[in-house]
Amino acid sequence: MTTAPTARELLAGVEVLRGMNERQARKVPDDAPTSFVRKRWESLMRAEDRLDRRFYELCVLSELKNSLRFGDIWVQGSRQFKDFKGYLLSTPRFTAQCEQKERGCAAGRADWTAPRSRSAGWIQRSLQDS
Repeated sequence: MTTAPTARELLAGVEVLRGMNERQARKVPDDAPTSFVRKRWESLMRAEDRLDRRFYELCVLSELKNSLRFGDIWVQGSRQFKDFKGYLLSTPRFTAQCEQKERGCAAGRADWTAPRSRSAGWIQRSLQDS
């Protein structure tokens, strides 16, 4: 997984959970990252003088899901959670298109609007007949 700067602490939280699972640790380390924790989780996670493991895990996984959905974290090789930059033209291709004054789509305005105006007219006639 790769992350935007805003979600680095969250990935650090994922790494803390991974390390805890490998060591079979029951307690969340005192230095575990919590800057990504929202207010709704804050009161649930704090148990006496330490972090509650179950709520910390739920919080990390919930925020990971949100960050994947919002595009703050992306998974290389994934189609659903890929980097937003993957949708953009590469720099050499963009430069070549600018030099050739090439449009992003092959159709002109008339080519694009003609079929849509025909279907809009058909819908309008169908509504008037009913």
